[in-house]
Amino acid sequence: MRCLTIALAVTLALLMGGCDSVTSVAAKYNPFVSFEARCARLPPAHIEVRQSAMEPITNDQLPYRELTRLGEDNPATHRTLGLTKTEFRQEAKIETTGLSDSNGGRSCARPQIVLELTMTPMTVYVASELADNACGHSAVLEHEMKHVAAFRQHLAATAQALDAEVPQWFGQQIIFARDASAAEAQVRQVLQAYLHDFIARNTDQLKQRQAAVDSVEEYSRVNDACGGIRIE
Repeated sequence: MRCLTIALAVTLALLMGGCDSVTSVAAKYNPFVSFEARCARLPPAHIEVRQSAMEPITNDQLPYRELTRLGEDNPATHRTLGLTKTEFRQEAKIETTGLSDSNGGRSCARPQIVLELTMTPMTVYVASELADNACGHSAVLEHEMKHVAAFRQHLAATAQALDAEVPQWFGQQIIFARDASAAEAQVRQVLQAYLHDFIARNTDQLKQRQAAVDSVEEYSRVNDACGGIRIE
């Protein structure tokens, strides 16, 4: 039994809202309303984290040697009878609502960010040698489904962490830049830097969560199931 090797991907897409789209006509042309005051009236930053439901696909067509290779274990010392693989993806979509000051050559904006979290595809492999061993197949599959449960728990925990952390990076901060494009670039740079560090921490947490499933006691339970699982 082995849990997966994780593939991570982050995609950023950005859109820019129309300039002066949220100010009233009076505020636009009132000489006593400063650019900074109009920027302060922009809609607050909004962060939304979404999770995509994940349903595993079971595959019992591959022999244990192939699963061992996929699991990146040394074939001389380890036999992989079960394996769960998936890809953890985070996609960030950003729309900025902002204003441009044509007289001063400056721009301000606040972001609206949607983070999409997925773990797809997810495949649970059971060695083909167990196809005629109902008891052994069931024991290995039961173990792999514990990995699936750990993945689901981790996805929920990741969404909760992002929901709490990302607003701290933006909050009610107003992004000031020379123009709309520079404001977009600044939002992108801040978010990419944050996600780079977050993914590193999150990957370590995921590995720890999955390693806890592969405890010595759990390995012994599965190996001793059905009087011992043997493969020729």
